[in-house]
Amino acid sequence: MRLNPGRKSAGLGQGGYTLIELLVALAILCFLILLVPRLTPSARQDLAAKSAASRLAVDLRTARGVALSSAHDTKIVFNPQTRTYKLEPRGLSRKLPDGVSLAIRGPIDQRPDRPFVVWFFPDGSSSGGVFQVNSESGARRTIILRSLSGRVTQE
Repeated sequence: MRLNPGRKSAGLGQGGYTLIELLVALAILCFLILLVPRLTPSARQDLAAKSAASRLAVDLRTARGVALSSAHDTKIVFNPQTRTYKLEPRGLSRKLPDGVSLAIRGPIDQRPDRPFVVWFFPDGSSSGGVFQVNSESGARRTIILRSLSGRVTQE
């Protein structure tokens, strides 16, 4: 009986992967795992604070734009007890995420039991203020609303 040297036997070398292929696949898998950030509870709170600060900055800019385009005063009313704010007269209302708080410093002293109002005027100016969005894990985002220009900046 003669063996054909070009043909492999049924049990050897068919349907398997080489060691090099397995090592390359393992290296790619490890690289992908490193790219995915681990979201711990504190990282989630930091992300929630960052998102809330960005949303607040957009809402402040929107309120200024409404005042400019409508030629009428516009305001945002902040309620510290319910952790909400509302854009008037549009009626847009937002609530801060759990674990996120808001501290406001305005041109006048704010009592914590009363709503705080930020005004935007048709000439583009505002009543001004500094908004600090805080997470329970210690992350802080600061938004500055300039009174003369109405410009909103994030730090």
